[in-house]
Amino acid sequence: MDATKPRLGRGLNALLGDTPTGTGLPTSLGVTRITNNPYQPRKRFDDDELLALGESIKNHGVLQPLVVRKVGAEFQLIAGERRLRAAQLVGLTEVPVHVVAFDDQQVFEAALVENIQRAT
Repeated sequence: MDATKPRLGRGLNALLGDTPTGTGLPTSLGVTRITNNPYQPRKRFDDDELLALGESIKNHGVLQPLVVRKVGAEFQLIAGERRLRAAQLVGLTEVPVHVVAFDDQQVFEAALVENIQRAT
């Protein structure tokens, strides 16, 4: 099997790969420019967990960038919905992002991987 091919079971890094510097893509975005992921398998978010994450973000910032893809003039969230919601709760207007060029299937896979890893 080709080790350079993205696949499930190896984490988001397997899907994201290395990002070249100087791509002209943003490294942070206003939260209002990020739209929801229609492939998000998780539908419920615990309010107490979001508040605790929000407090952590308030104290330490968003340590792991959200993963987004460009869709028209906006950016669609792929991974990091809890971080985005918590950041909004504590009043952040901008969050760090990692912009990728994923098709719909890759977006679905990345959302699944993120939720599986979070559960373990």
